[in-house]
Amino acid sequence: YIGEYQDAFPSGYKDHFAARSACADIEHMQALRDSGELQMSLYRPLAQAENTFNFKLFAHEHYISPSDILPVLENMGLKVLSEPPFAIQPASGKPFWIHEFTLSLADKANIDLNAVGEKFQSAFARVWRGEVENDGFNRLVVGAELNWRDTVMLRAYCKYLLQIRVPFSQTYMIDTLAANPDITRQLIAL
Repeated sequence: YIGEYQDAFPSGYKDHFAARSACADIEHMQALRDSGELQMSLYRPLAQAENTFNFKLFAHEHYISPSDILPVLENMGLKVLSEPPFAIQPASGKPFWIHEFTLSLADKANIDLNAVGEKFQSAFARVWRGEVENDGFNRLVVGAELNWRDTVMLRAYCKYLLQIRVPFSQTYMIDTLAANPDITRQLIAL
């Protein structure tokens, strides 16, 4: 890939990332080009606080508007602190876009990336593809360390309760589950 990506990275990217990051990003871009599957990277830089992390989203050919991505991230209970996009132009082919988000939980709690990393990426991908609803139940992926299937199940229970006219709103039920992550995990286990 050396010849194809030798001059592909803009100076802003080079100022922001180390060379080893570029190697990992090239692997993501090649996987995106080969498979067409959404490519993401979730990580925390060494000097970064425990209540923040970074999320890279890779796009091929077309820039993704932040207004398309922000609602998904916000419904996952995350606050976007920054989002510098980088255009990568390989020697042959169409450009790639790397959207790097610095994120924190809206309530500033610490985040265990080992516990939620794969769950977050899987849930994000399914919401992005329209396979899972984009609503406040997705806050439970990061906040309560649930997977996307668990949020779908809780969403179905909530909708059932609304149909039988339980006097609580969907927002109230989401807020209650999100405020009590230990109890929410116990409900899932049950």
